[in-house]
Amino acid sequence: MHTLLNQFLKPNGLYFLNHSMGCLNKNQESVKEQYFNTWKNYGGKSWNEWLPYLDIFHKKLAEITFSKPIHFCFQGNNSLALLKIIQTIPKDKKRKKIIISDLEYPSMQFIFNFLPKEYYDLTLIKSKNGRTEKEQWLEKIDDNTLLLFVSHVTYGNSFKHPIDEIAKKCKELDVISILDLAQSIGIIPINLGKSNFDFAIGSCVKWLCGGTGAGFIWSNENVLRKIQPTAFGWFGMENIFAENINEFKLSTNTKQFMDGTPCILPLMLAVESIKLLSEIGIENILLKNQEYISNLYDFIEKNTEFKILSPKNNEERGGTFVFTTPNDEKFLNYLNQEKVFVDKKNNFGIRFSPHIYNTWEEINKFKEIVENFKF
Repeated sequence: MHTLLNQFLKPNGLYFLNHSMGCLNKNQESVKEQYFNTWKNYGGKSWNEWLPYLDIFHKKLAEITFSKPIHFCFQGNNSLALLKIIQTIPKDKKRKKIIISDLEYPSMQFIFNFLPKEYYDLTLIKSKNGRTEKEQWLEKIDDNTLLLFVSHVTYGNSFKHPIDEIAKKCKELDVISILDLAQSIGIIPINLGKSNFDFAIGSCVKWLCGGTGAGFIWSNENVLRKIQPTAFGWFGMENIFAENINEFKLSTNTKQFMDGTPCILPLMLAVESIKLLSEIGIENILLKNQEYISNLYDFIEKNTEFKILSPKNNEERGGTFVFTTPNDEKFLNYLNQEKVFVDKKNNFGIRFSPHIYNTWEEINKFKEIVENFKF
């Protein structure tokens, strides 16, 4: 394990921004050189070396989510993935309701807010004290519901939604359901093979340490019979090299959500990071993460000037610890000066996210820095 953890290259200081971007590893550095050397030496023939990474990417994602590679489709980011899914869902005059909560990441809410009102009726579940209750979701899901979107773990305070019960009710009433894994994949063990969700979207930039530009759509095989694809690209075809407009055959699996030529370098980088994290084990990553957070929770709880926003129960908590202070901006500036990598989100607080490559020495150093601060 020690040898594996030494592969990660952390910025100088105390790095706890893994909810935003995970750290690079040494294998990824070599892959970068491999990509450019292939391009330099083979030019247009480089595709023979590059294209297999698309299948490898899907395979590695499937391995850590107990699913199958054919259920995955590479995407550039979550917003694009969500838009593609929405565009394939047939409009229904009797079913116009879309359900989301006010805890979703703003870029996801933007998409839903700007959907045409003549076809969609947005229902917003209001959170209380940074959480929603299972009953709030279940009572809103009915025969008029077209679509439900929910994050596995919220970005603002790391609250884990009760996703199993939500997905089960959606399946019972034939409601299309989408799960956002942005803040959970790579830190929370996920079994998509047994999931009742129709779709899941996510990216590799955060806990998966894959860098920018490598995201995905996952789909349950049954939902593909219900949708009507409206946007097509040659990589979404059954045979991408057919080049015959008279034989336009869309892929029958999740690959149909592919568009044009994919960005290869993000794929290659993400593959290397998923390989390494898979070898370490997502369960081991979560275990260490929760040990760190529980320790910090107890420490921060003793300071009456601080207010903790993340759930105390680790069964309800993701990989991020969030708290506020009497003056978050002043405190954040102080942490920046001390080379502590954390951040703050509006309407929430200071976000602190330890990964498997963080150490107890770093945790204790952070606590020492906090103790030395005076408001």
